[in-house]
Amino acid sequence: QRLAFKCRCNRERLGAIVASLPSKEVEAAFSGEKEKNLEVVCNFCNEVYLFRPEEIALYKSQKP
Repeated sequence: QRLAFKCRCNRERLGAIVASLPSKEVEAAFSGEKEKNLEVVCNFCNEVYLFRPEEIALYKSQKP
């Protein structure tokens, strides 16, 4: 039996993680950015996810 690696990251999971950060940290990450996208890279598989401020606000509003 072969051993295989499969990362379980996805956009929703990483969005929820970013939304759990203090608002000041998220705002600081966006300051000075021309693109106004926050780049999040999975530490396990190196998949890159880009989040706009509106998306993060939506994730924050959906937090329990």
